[in-house]
Amino acid sequence: MWTDARYATIPIIPPRFRPKYDLKGYHLLWEAVWHRTKTARAPRDPALLKRIGGDLFAVLAIWDLTPLEMAVLEMRPQ
Repeated sequence: MWTDARYATIPIIPPRFRPKYDLKGYHLLWEAVWHRTKTARAPRDPALLKRIGGDLFAVLAIWDLTPLEMAVLEMRPQ
């Protein structure tokens, strides 16, 4: 049985970068900061990717989280 659980916060896609219809075929890429508790740090420099085919992706957006966004994500229950 695995008992060494780790947690990381998932970034939120800003409205200006969000696809109009659904997220099918889109992927988030970010450097996860893993912690043993559910109060994890906010992610850094997330990116929104769209699968073009096979293992090929197009980078649609890269954004930095503002200090306010990071604070909100870090306070959000996991």
